Amino acid sequence: MQIPSKLWPYGAVTILFVTVILLTGPQSYSDTNMYAAAIQNAASVSDPHLWDFGHLLWRPAGWLAHRATAPWIEPYLGTSYFVVFPPLIALNLMAGLASVLLAFVLAHNASGRIGVAFAVSGGLLVSSAFLNMTQTGAAYVPGLALQLGGMAVIVSAVRSNRLGWGAAWLAGALLAASCAVWVAYVLSLPAAGLTVLIWERDSLAFNSDAGRQRLVFLARLTVATFVIGAIVFGLGAAVAGIDSIAEARAWVSDAGHGYAQTRNWMRIGAGVPRALLDLGNDGMTIKRYLFGDPYARTSLMDIAGASLWKIVLVHFVLGLTLWGLASSPGGRKLLLPLGASAAAVLTFALAYEAGSAERYLPIYPILILVAAFLCRDFSWRSPTQAALAVLFVAMVCVNLPNYALATARQQFEGDIRRIETTKEILRPGSRVVLLSFRDGIHDFYHRFPFHPLALEGQLPVYYLTDPMEARADSWPRRVAQAILGSWQKDGDVWVSRRLFAGTPLPEWGWVEKDHPGLIWREVAGFFQALHADKEIGGPDGFLRLLRDEHNTALVTGIAAGLESDKHSDGRTQGH
Repeated sequence: MQIPSKLWPYGAVTILFVTVILLTGPQSYSDTNMYAAAIQNAASVSDPHLWDFGHLLWRPAGWLAHRATAPWIEPYLGTSYFVVFPPLIALNLMAGLASVLLAFVLAHNASGRIGVAFAVSGGLLVSSAFLNMTQTGAAYVPGLALQLGGMAVIVSAVRSNRLGWGAAWLAGALLAASCAVWVAYVLSLPAAGLTVLIWERDSLAFNSDAGRQRLVFLARLTVATFVIGAIVFGLGAAVAGIDSIAEARAWVSDAGHGYAQTRNWMRIGAGVPRALLDLGNDGMTIKRYLFGDPYARTSLMDIAGASLWKIVLVHFVLGLTLWGLASSPGGRKLLLPLGASAAAVLTFALAYEAGSAERYLPIYPILILVAAFLCRDFSWRSPTQAALAVLFVAMVCVNLPNYALATARQQFEGDIRRIETTKEILRPGSRVVLLSFRDGIHDFYHRFPFHPLALEGQLPVYYLTDPMEARADSWPRRVAQAILGSWQKDGDVWVSRRLFAGTPLPEWGWVEKDHPGLIWREVAGFFQALHADKEIGGPDGFLRLLRDEHNTALVTGIAAGLESDKHSDGRTQGH
């Protein structure tokens, strides 16, 4: 592989990475709390609960890192699951730096220019999905680092014509490991295999010695990846106690944790741009327009002033990228791995979850090669190259301010007061009912897990709606069961005053018809029918539900039959 002979480019990339990380913070720690809780509760690395099919190696790796660092961290963070956050985040930061450096190497190999390699690796760093996830304890960036490592080995082997079993086993091990960190990286494997066949070839004919060598190396790579992957997942299944086909199916199915977004065909249009540019909550503006939300009237001008320009820009650049590839023989070859990766990733997004930025990370490795290839002879006269440059500038100007720590701290002053007021009066067994994950209390906890208020223990929160819950129409029964559960523990139920309002305010994040079967007048009617005897926190505070005969009878009747439809645990937070 063509690698810059001097070390200064790597030092410069490292300094850039550290600087950006110090100035920014994640908008959400994603599933870090779920991983941390599982790791802390595990007595040993062989605990079956650690070996989840979707992230097979991530929890065990986190468990080992936690045990190695706990003696130094616990004196500062105590014994809550937050003590697991630092080692998980440290693993991510190391993987993030490795990813940026590997992107630099791949981009330099594809373009032959250090400046292009800087821009491409910098683009990876400031892309929204990467910038957020590399500062969390989630598994996505470590898996990406392994993918990029596997791709780097492939490109190096092809370029040096060292296509033996050694390179195949090394690349196969990295690719298989990436899938064991997050199974969705299997979607990148076709692109990696096709890169073997097309990289730096004048012709795709395979009747020559060079063509046959590529085919043989692809076969070796396929065998190595499959064998190592089968061994790793086989051992994982054994540790998880999987003894039958039925249990294996359940193991695979449970990796989704019961989540499934609705209307993915609508979400995917903004999902791809969200991976590159932070859209904030502007997606709500678009949905309000599409759904005709009567509580937040939205016009085309509102959409244009929100994130429409970002969505249009990304799709426009992607379109020019395809045109640029189709305009040259080398580019047309790259359309093969790009198309294979895009088709797999988009199909997965449509079938499972299209709205989350991290779902598109598996397409990043081939995008890095494509961007560097297209900019190898950069000129502002080229529409494709100019569009890629504009996208890079947009990512810097949009994402860095939106992820800046200084800006984030000022946004949650009101939510901090709501938390402080509520904590003062909560009894053991109590529960706080919020409208959704868009409530600022949820955002505060997920953006500042090391804030003293978070370290003292999060509010025992129940969210009425879940963006990943496909069965929204059963919410009354699940809420009723949550209320009864707190009363059975002699606790109180404090409900956000927002849920009693006749009309939701736009800033609450409600979108009418976003969840099939969930209508605001029914939500408000449910809570307005209940008696409350105490309030705290002012207009945006909470009401305590009265545990009287009327409320008990009403809630008990609604909760009847819930045992066959329990989903509340996945939406309950608090320790």
